[in-house]
Amino acid sequence: MRLLSTLATLGILGGGFWWVDQQYPEAKAILLDHIPTSQSLAFEPRFSTKKILKDNKRLSVDHGPIDVKLAPYLMMDVKYTKDGKETIESTVLWDMTDGEMIFDTKTWEKTHGYGDCIEAHATAGDFKIINQLASNGICDLNALRQNLPSNGSKWIDSALNKKLIVKMGAQIRLHMASPRFALEPATKLGFPLVVLSTKSTERLPKRFSAAQIQKTAEAAFGNDFAIRKIKEVYLPIYAASIPQGDQTHTIFYNSMTGLPL
Repeated sequence: MRLLSTLATLGILGGGFWWVDQQYPEAKAILLDHIPTSQSLAFEPRFSTKKILKDNKRLSVDHGPIDVKLAPYLMMDVKYTKDGKETIESTVLWDMTDGEMIFDTKTWEKTHGYGDCIEAHATAGDFKIINQLASNGICDLNALRQNLPSNGSKWIDSALNKKLIVKMGAQIRLHMASPRFALEPATKLGFPLVVLSTKSTERLPKRFSAAQIQKTAEAAFGNDFAIRKIKEVYLPIYAASIPQGDQTHTIFYNSMTGLPL
């Protein structure tokens, strides 16, 4: 009887987890975040703490302990069409802390604006407007309406209500400081991933879930965009503590570029 009871309990828990996975993928991500693990898939650091200390005079004079932290990223294998003529397969790396896409892992350049779109629950219609403005900058509102289909005014109203764009008299622009959106969903990857033995305390918390990032990417890159596979990876960063009187100031350094974050 005890065995039957245990199997029944596991069945109920398994069915409940499946239901959460289908109905509330963000809740599933939260649950998985709290499952302890001793290993993480991460980028292999290009700069050591010794190199960071040597290259940064501010740290070489007086510094406290330097801790290694792991920043979470979502790596997606995707496919999309380019100019409607050919299918492209690529890999996209997305920051799960600020919601931005990485252009190149050598420089760690990234977009600016997708984080706002995730928070605003931007739809494909919103991105029709966002992408137009990202390409053209400030646009005349009437001219923009003429270049849109009959339901284009609804897209404009939606983006205005979500504070993704702002109206200035007869003109309209993106409501973001120095916006930078990706023309194509692709990250230039130049360095390998390794398996690190880690402690759960080293992993920084995620601000955005995998489900939120996937939903925004699908809205941003059109009907032909498809996500084939995802996995969570980590960027090792160095947290250097610098005493400042009675307080301590912490500077974070990217282990791939050696530069402050």
